[in-house]
Amino acid sequence: PKDTDLAIGDKYIDLNPLDNFSIKMYSEPATDSDVPSPVPDSGSSDKGRGGEVVVYGGRTRYSDYSSGSSSTTTSSGTSDAVKRVAGSDRYATMAALVTSAFTSSKGAIVASGTSFADALAAAALAGAHGWPVVITDPSTLSADASSVLSRLGASEVTVVGGPAAVSDAVASQLGGARVSGTDRYATAIEAMKAVRAIDASSDTVVIATGSTFADALSIGPWAWSTKSPILLALPDGTLRQDVIDAIKADAGIKRVLLIGGPSVVSDAVRGQLGDGYAFERLGGADRYATSSAVASWAMSHGLGWKKPVVATGKGFADALAAAAVCGQNGSVLLLADSASAPTLALLRENASKVTSVMVAGGTAAVSETVDTEGGTQVGTSHQT
Repeated sequence: PKDTDLAIGDKYIDLNPLDNFSIKMYSEPATDSDVPSPVPDSGSSDKGRGGEVVVYGGRTRYSDYSSGSSSTTTSSGTSDAVKRVAGSDRYATMAALVTSAFTSSKGAIVASGTSFADALAAAALAGAHGWPVVITDPSTLSADASSVLSRLGASEVTVVGGPAAVSDAVASQLGGARVSGTDRYATAIEAMKAVRAIDASSDTVVIATGSTFADALSIGPWAWSTKSPILLALPDGTLRQDVIDAIKADAGIKRVLLIGGPSVVSDAVRGQLGDGYAFERLGGADRYATSSAVASWAMSHGLGWKKPVVATGKGFADALAAAAVCGQNGSVLLLADSASAPTLALLRENASKVTSVMVAGGTAAVSETVDTEGGTQVGTSHQT
């Protein structure tokens, strides 16, 4: 309707006229500086006035193309160096994350937004193409997934995982290829083959547990940037025979990265693979300590601290999308749910190298104390 005021808490913003405005309502609080600038509808007959209103809780951005004006608001006590990207659900958050780093992309990797199993192998395959990772509801293409693919101009799509992860109906709608196996371990092998067919320059394969998601996602940005495949260990920490065979069949693999402690990736893996490989373990007492160890290692192996992303270690969806974003930005991913996480101690140590910190997800996923802590450290480090 025209002549409508949008209520934001106790304030009103005049949206008259509304002919070619889109309005997105998100329930979780976040700053909006990473939401991409809207593009007016070129087919509109309106007098050049158009834009997008994005509402995150009580924070609003209003862009008016006739005047070029815009305004942003942020929460008190949070440095401008910390930007929270969150949506009403995981799909909306994913869309905001992806478009913060990718203005366009020839294609995208699409994975399930409800099950992490097959998606663990997505990072390296996305990196081999230089694409983002987009998540969707398994049975119906999520509106945010469809929107972000359209916005990026992604004409090529590869679905990672079988029909139980992303249905045939969704895959058919997307019109792309599918990379999958009989289970998560086989899917990771197929993803490795696809990566190596595109770019076999990396001499490293990553081994992470297939039982949980955190460790594989922590190494995701590095796997994306180096096109290094991620294969999965069994619940007892050993490798299945087909995984062993896949590694041994690739003459270009010289190094094996074991992510996590021996309880999740067993030392027996060394014996299973035998001589001819350089083994290195990156692990800690829990997923957050492992994330810190991975980030510390990655910063001396090609990644940096310019634009790190902080995501929850309790859910996979935000970190899955963020891994490709970090890879694109050449920065590390840090798992943290509160300001006491060891990854934030690492952030403090490297604060002088940080331009901005992106927090992925709402405060229900990552505590607002992370914004304050991150902003204090990064902001202080840049004071003269």
